[in-house]
Amino acid sequence: MTATTEPIRRLARNRAVHAEQRGFYADLLDAGVRPDVTTTIDRERPAPAEVAKVLGVPAGTPLLARARLMSADDRVLQLATSFCPSDVAAALPVLAEPDTGPGGMYSRLEDAGHTLAESDIVGGRAASDEEVAALRLDAPFVITILRIVRDAATDQVLEVGTLVLAPGRQELVY
Repeated sequence: MTATTEPIRRLARNRAVHAEQRGFYADLLDAGVRPDVTTTIDRERPAPAEVAKVLGVPAGTPLLARARLMSADDRVLQLATSFCPSDVAAALPVLAEPDTGPGGMYSRLEDAGHTLAESDIVGGRAASDEEVAALRLDAPFVITILRIVRDAATDQVLEVGTLVLAPGRQELVY
C-alpha cells in the first residue's frame, strides 16, 4: 500500500489507446501503484435487467461475463463485469479466457476489425452486502457506471460493462 490514500486519477483517454497496457493498468502504473486484477469467467451468467435492456434481450439471458475484482497496492477500487453478446463471444473465443493478451479485450475487439466507441452512464446507489464486503466499504454506498462499447461503424453493441466503484478511491476524468 502506498503511504497516501488520495484517490487515483483515471483518464478516459487511456481507455481509447491501442497499447500494451491501457485503461486501469496504465492509469495505476502512471500513479505509481501496483495494479492487481482477479478475473472470473462465467460463460452463461444471466443478464441483469440493465444489461439486457441495452442488448435488447430478455433479462436472465445467458451471456459471457468477465467479472474482475480490481485493486491497487492491496486497496480494492472496483468491481467490473463485462457482458458480451453471444455473437461477439462466439466470434472471439479469447474473450472467455482470463487473460486476453496485451491490451486486453478491447485490443482483441480492435484486432477483429472493430472501431470502438464508448458511452458511460454514471450514478450512485446503496451497496449490496456482497459489494460492501468485496470493496471493504466503511459506508454502504457505491458509484456505478454502466459502460456501453459499440462498433463505431455499425453501432453493434460489443460489450456492456457494469462497474461498481468504492467512493473516494478513484477520480474518473472524462
